[in-house]
Amino acid sequence: MDHDNNLALNKFYYALYFAYQTGDNFEGQYKSASWLYNKYPESDFAWSVLLRSMLNLGLYDKLEVLAGNRLEEDDEDDIAIDMLINSYFSKLDFDSVDRIFQNLKDKNRLTARLYNAVAWMYLFKPVVDDAAFEYARKAVNMSNNNNTAILHT
Repeated sequence: MDHDNNLALNKFYYALYFAYQTGDNFEGQYKSASWLYNKYPESDFAWSVLLRSMLNLGLYDKLEVLAGNRLEEDDEDDIAIDMLINSYFSKLDFDSVDRIFQNLKDKNRLTARLYNAVAWMYLFKPVVDDAAFEYARKAVNMSNNNNTAILHT
C-alpha cells in the first residue's frame, strides 16, 4: 500500500507542476519542482523544472549557484549549461553567455541548438554583429536536415 501511495503522490506533484505551468503560477511551479527535485535529485526532469521555475521567478543568483555547483561535479551537464545561458541572457549579461559559449566551442561541444540559441540572444545586443548571422548559419548547417524552419533565428 505504501508503494501505491508514493506513486499517487509522485503523479500528483508532476500534475501539479504542469497545472501551475499552464496557469503561469510560478510560485506554485517552484514549490512543486522543489518537491520533485528533493525527492528525485537524479531525475533530469526534476532538475530541469527546478531550474526553469527559478528562471521564471527571476531567482537568477540561486539558479546560477545550483547550476555552478552541478557543473563542478559534471562539467557536461547540458541542463545546467542551458539554464545558466538562459539566466545570463535574462539579465542581458552577454559576457557570461560568451564565456560559456567559448568554453563549449573550445571543447568542440557546440550543437545546432546552442548555436541557434546564442544567435537568437545576440539579436538583443545593442548592436547586432556578424557573429549572430554566422551562428545562425552554422546552426542550420549542423542541423540534421539543414531545415531552416527547425531553427527559429
